[in-house]
Amino acid sequence: MQDLARTAAQNAQQAQEQARQFHAQVAASLSQQQEDRYNTNQQVSEQARQYRAEQAMRLSRQQQEAALQQKRFVLGPDQKCVSGVVITAHGSSYSQATDSDGQPIPCTGQTATEPLR
Repeated sequence: MQDLARTAAQNAQQAQEQARQFHAQVAASLSQQQEDRYNTNQQVSEQARQYRAEQAMRLSRQQQEAALQQKRFVLGPDQKCVSGVVITAHGSSYSQATDSDGQPIPCTGQTATEPLR
């Protein structure tokens, strides 16, 4: 009978030890998963930050290019829009600004309808 009790106590002790080991393994696994999730979130956050910075740079470049393009349509200080055509003054003489085909460049106000430069 004492052998049975001793065996039962040993079995209970082994079961408790196995339960402790299992609990430790589960805790370690959960801790590793949390660390992995944290690292993944950090990587995603950094990638998102880099993407936003690149997008901002692209947008800035596009805006600069658009502004530069727009400047090409603005009449210069020696040009005027007369009767809807760009006129360029050369001292006391005047001439129509023409496109690559030799046609007069139309305008409205201080803006030509095609690039001047």
